[in-house]
Amino acid sequence: MSLKVRVIPKRNPKDAEAPLKYYGVVRRQELITERRLAEQIALMCTVKAPDVRGVLISLQEEIIDNLLAGYSVQLGELGIMRNVLSTVGADTLELFNTSYFKKMRTQFIQRKDIRLSLTDPEVKFEEVVYLPTQPNI
Repeated sequence: MSLKVRVIPKRNPKDAEAPLKYYGVVRRQELITERRLAEQIALMCTVKAPDVRGVLISLQEEIIDNLLAGYSVQLGELGIMRNVLSTVGADTLELFNTSYFKKMRTQFIQRKDIRLSLTDPEVKFEEVVYLPTQPNI
């Protein structure tokens, strides 16, 4: 397998007068749906695709329920999902309340043994294509 790369122009957000710079980004391929994953998994085992899909749906529901309950969720060899909360600082402990919450997001922390790097012999770059677009500001 190989990654497709495209080159895009970007502006420096801190200096609007600075010249554009060009950066390589991984080109997104077709989105793999839950249904397609279920079909691919079913081809590798004795379970039918609808049964695999049912398990994937249940997995999603359990991940969401556990994250909402405050747990971190380890996804086997892939990594860990956990909630991260951003808040504004209060001047005193007594003043702090939920109005200081800015946003909550779910963070995925991949395991070190699956992180890809440029030196990994398994990573191949198929092409570098410049696609003119509006510069990202």
